[in-house]
Amino acid sequence: MPVITIQLKNIQSLQDIYQQLGEQVQLPADFGSNLDALYDFFTVSLAGPVVIHWPDQLQNCQRLNPKERKGILNVLEDVVRERDDFEVRLNKK
Repeated sequence: MPVITIQLKNIQSLQDIYQQLGEQVQLPADFGSNLDALYDFFTVSLAGPVVIHWPDQLQNCQRLNPKERKGILNVLEDVVRERDDFEVRLNKK
């Protein structure tokens, strides 16, 4: 099965994440643009394997408010735990 690769770059808000996802993969028509919808999309709707590259994550997360930062990172961690075929590559430097 081909790997779905999602690149996240220059994120300044959660809306940027939803927009970039929509440009790279087919989001459901009823996608709710919130963290619960994002979790559901990653765990139910998106066939794998999936790799998310977020090379400038550290700098980007500094731009997000603390609630958004914690929320998006929690969603990604939860999905990685839920799915064996889902990987997130973050730059932590």
